[in-house]
This record gives sequence, structure tokens and C-alpha cells, in this order.
Amino acid sequence: MTRRPTAVRLLPRGARCLRRSAVVVLLAGASLVLPPDAAAAPVADLGSAAPASVLRLASFDRQACAALRDGSLRCWSEDGARSQPRRIASGLRQLSAGEGFACAIDGQGQLGCWGDPGSEASTAPRGRFARVDAGRRHACALREDGRLVCWGANASGQASPPPGLFAQVSTGDLHACAVSLTGRAVCWGDDGFGQSSPPDGSFLAVAAGGLHSCGLRTDGGLTCWGLDAFGQASPPPGRFRSVTAGALHSCALTESGQARCWGSDLNGQLQAPSGRFLQVEAGRVSSCGLRPRGQVRCWGGQRDPG
Repeated sequence: MTRRPTAVRLLPRGARCLRRSAVVVLLAGASLVLPPDAAAAPVADLGSAAPASVLRLASFDRQACAALRDGSLRCWSEDGARSQPRRIASGLRQLSAGEGFACAIDGQGQLGCWGDPGSEASTAPRGRFARVDAGRRHACALREDGRLVCWGANASGQASPPPGLFAQVSTGDLHACAVSLTGRAVCWGDDGFGQSSPPDGSFLAVAAGGLHSCGLRTDGGLTCWGLDAFGQASPPPGRFRSVTAGALHSCALTESGQARCWGSDLNGQLQAPSGRFLQVEAGRVSSCGLRPRGQVRCWGGQRDPG
């Protein structure tokens, strides 16, 4: 059956949607109302728009999302399931995918989240934000003044960030981590395997995964902590420029843009293709990377889009 494209409606600020059967996104005063079945079919592939069109990539659990140059947001699942693309506000600053929901920040710093209407994390706080990261059932965002705010599930304290000013934040399954303005790694939430007990030192970025975490040090080296049953907390030596943590594996980009992954390889999620990447994202049983010309490659349980 052919489905009509999703429509964009502009509503006054403060307007509320009372339709419980629809998913609503608020970005810079623009309301994106998805069809009633959107929550039941939250994934889509990139289709013919995939080549040289992706600006940003986000992945978590069993789905991935991409922001395209035409202003649309498209998502796909590990089984290749599809739905209609979604239109987002122009000037996207950041995109992050969680479990059954996703969040984005537009060029004006406005934050919007969408997904399962029953999700505790699909309702974003108000204000102006610089960064956002969506986890399993919670999310955290960095306000423009450097303060952190988290929302969603909080049974393990994962949505209760510490006070202070921060430069970067990452959310995992039941915990979250951030880098302070002084370069110190700070984590909160579940610490059953030491995933919220980062080592001392100076960091550029941190990545919170399932039951482990990884950090990129200022010298380009990697350090991981927490559960290491599959080697997911044992990074390779070398100098890197970014790191991402999944459920039982982790990935990073070398200084030359090569993807390197470690940990569980049960689904082939460590078998990164050769070539240069601008971004890499580790999911639950898969990994995806963004090529310099805007193409997305996935390996492991996740299929390539399109």
C-alpha cells in the first residue's frame, strides 16, 4: 500500500498536540506530526537518497538514523525495515538515536525528541542546547552554558547528572558519562561493573556503552573501563580522534579516519570495511560509519541502508 509523505505543520510556540496516536517533534517552533502508525514502524531506509547525501549519523540498539542534506531524517533497522522519511527543521546541529526514540538540536539550539509516545525520554526539556545524547531509556543534553540536564528512566540514577560545567556527554544503557571543562571524566548511574568509575586523567571525549565506557585522552590514546568479558573495554593502542561504545563492543576512528572495533564479534560488528570514515557509531550488535562523500556503510547485524 502506498503511504502519503509525512506533512509538516507550523504551530505557534506553546501549542500542544492532544492526539495520543501521533508522534510530535518540536523544533524551533515547527511541529512535525507523524502518522498514527509511526510509533509502531519507527524505521526507514535511505533509499535512492543515500549516496553523497548524509550529513550526520546516529545509532543505538538495533536502529540507526541519518540526517540528509535535503532536511529529512531517515532511519532503518537491522532487518532493513522501511517507512516514509521524516522532515526536520533546517540547520540541524546534532542528531542522536536512543532505544525507540531519537533527539535532535536545530541551528537555533532548540531541542526536540520523538518516538514511542509511552517513552519517558521522548519529551525533551525546553531551552537552548549545544549537545544531546540519547541512551537506552534516558537522554542527556548539554545546555549552551555548559550545564547538564537529563530526563527519562532514572531507576539507577542515570538521569540525575552532577552539577558543574561540561563540554561533552554520552549516555549508555543505565549510566551516562561526561567530560568537564577541565577535561575530567565524570560518570553517574549504574556502576555494577565499574562502568561509572572512570580513571583519572585528561579526556577529550567519553562514550558510555552497555556495561562499559571508553574515553579519548588528550594525547589521542584510548582508555576503557567496566565490564570486559568480551574485550569491549580493551582498546587497541594507537592515536584516535573519536570513540563510540555499543552493548558488547566499541569502535573508534584513527587519526587517518580508519575504523577500528573491538569486543564481541558474534554478529560481525567488528569487521569494519577498509577506507576512510568521518564518523563511526557502535550499536547493540552492529556498527555503522559515515564516508567522506556522505555514504553510510554498516556491518554486523545492521544492514546497509538502501
